[in-house]
Order: sequence, then structure tokens, then C-alpha cells
Amino acid sequence: MKPELLINTDNLVKNAQALKDTVGDFYCVLKCDAYGHGATRCASALHSAGMKRFAVFSLAEALEIKSFVGDSDILILGRTPSRYASALKENRFIQTVFSEEYASELKPFSNGLRAHIKLDSGMNRSGFKTEPEMIKKAFSGFRGEIEGVYTHFHSADCDSLEGAEKQLVKFTAYATELEVILSKKLTKHAAASAAALRMKRARLDICRIGLALYGCLPDNCESARELLPVMTLRAPVISVREVKKGENIGYGCDNKAKKCMTVATVAVGYANGLPRSAMRLFRPAINGKRVDIAGRICMDRCMLDVTDVDGVKPYCEVELFGASVSVTELAEAEGTIPYETLTRVGKMNR
Repeated sequence: MKPELLINTDNLVKNAQALKDTVGDFYCVLKCDAYGHGATRCASALHSAGMKRFAVFSLAEALEIKSFVGDSDILILGRTPSRYASALKENRFIQTVFSEEYASELKPFSNGLRAHIKLDSGMNRSGFKTEPEMIKKAFSGFRGEIEGVYTHFHSADCDSLEGAEKQLVKFTAYATELEVILSKKLTKHAAASAAALRMKRARLDICRIGLALYGCLPDNCESARELLPVMTLRAPVISVREVKKGENIGYGCDNKAKKCMTVATVAVGYANGLPRSAMRLFRPAINGKRVDIAGRICMDRCMLDVTDVDGVKPYCEVELFGASVSVTELAEAEGTIPYETLTRVGKMNR
């Protein structure tokens, strides 16, 4: 008996359609195995539903989904070493170029290469920080096709949008100037999930949607249409027992039953993505009711207080997150963000 990870691609497609109705066209972000949901499975479902633009982090990820998305555009957000330039060109991938040094590395191999320029508007993670004229100089002798320019916001999900608004002003000014300098129209994009939903002006020519696509809203965000969870993690009950007041539950000597309890042992633990740090605050669901975790979470098991839940027996299913329990609840209980929880759980339960 072990946990079961379920991926609902019907919900994925419904989310994509709802988001497209709200924010317009967007790149479906499939990096990190589609946030743990399975990149090829998600790519196939989204392409079949009419999505034609995808974003990944690496060349390896781009090659993984290539056969599932036909002639769709695939934007690579990370660095691809120049020795693999032939693979970029043969597959018509769009490579992000984010520094003078990287532009120089690619120049000898740039004929036939598709590229987007990334500008650093304030996040200080990657992207050109120089003036548009300097960027033009960096691309002197670059024989590829520069098709787009983009940036990334550092605080579009914060209470205040002041920082993101300043970034947007800086980016749009630089991007517009770059278009003039290069004498061509560039596809401009800046908004990921949070900015796309909160900052209409930031939607520009296209957006990049990751977390929201999988049915999880970033902080401070609302969607015009309800987004549906794509990933569900559930686990079966192994056994049910009665515990007397004062008896110990699980590891350690500080987990005494404060009353006579019915305790269910469940086949899920920190090896499956339910961390020990969540045990005090997280409440999974069983038979339609939310329950407390009893004692410490073990490597591949945990115990639940099901005293007030009828009909609990071996093989009953416990939902850790999905339709009844938001993945955000688990993330907050363990002191992190849903991005981390989804990618970790997806990897752990393959």
C-alpha cells in the first residue's frame, strides 16, 4: 500500500481555456516536469486542446516535449551551451539570450537561431542590465532571428504592486527603444501567473502561465473563472486502532493521547511529500471530514485522529490535497510555497 498521485488533464485543459479567456494568449510553462505534473502528459493534453506556445527551462526539457506539441513554439528560459546550437536550430526552439557574454558565445553559431532577449528590470537573477544601445552592440554580428524581448517581476504576488509597476515601466521603455534600435517589432512579454491576473497592463503581447495553469493561484490573486486542481495526492488507511488516554502515539515521548481516541495509520509520510514540519497545522480529509495528524509524521506513514469520523477502515482513502484540500494549505503548514510542494511531491511519487 502506498500513496497515489493523480493528474487530471481534463482540469488542466479547462484551466488553460479559462485563463486564455481572461488574460489572452500565453506560453504554457512546463519547466521542472510541468511543476511535477508530468511534462509530456501535460504538453500532449494542452496541444490537443489548441495551445501552441510552451516554455521550458532547458534544452533537455524542450526535446522531451517536442514530439508531443508538433510545430508549436517552445521557448527555452535557461542557458543552452553553444555546443548544442545545432539542436536549437534543427528543432526551431527559441533560445533566451540574457547577457553580453552569452550573446558572444552564441554568435559563431547564430545563423538560423531563434532568440528572445531577456532584460533584467529589477530582479537581479538574469537578464541584460545595460541600455538598449549597449544591447544592440552586444548583438552586433549575431545572425540569428531576434523575435522577442521579456522580463520577470519580483513581487507581482505581494500585497503592494508598486515594485512590479516600476519594473513594468522600465521594461516597456527599454523594450520599445530596443524595437526602434533593431528596426523591428518584437514580441514583448513580462507577466507570469500573478501579474497576468492582477496587472492587465502587464499582459502586453503574450503572458507566461505556470502555477495558475495547474489550478493554484499565487498570493493575492483572483481568477475570473474558478481554476481546478490538476494534481491530487491521496493515500490509503493501513489500520485503525483504539488508543487510551495517556498512551503514546508514534515516535518520541511527547505525543500522549489527551483522550481516548480512534487513530488511523495511513500509508504516507515525509518520503512521499508530507513533511514532519506540517504535522501541527495541516489537516487532511477522510470520508468528507478534515482531521488532525496525531503524533509525528514518519518516513512512509502517519497517524490521524479519526475519533469523530464514521466508517474509517483499512483501504479508506485520505486526501492530502486535491479537490477537498488545497495544496496551498499543505505548503503553508510546512512553511513554504505551493510551487515547491507540487514539484517535490510530483518527483517523489513518480
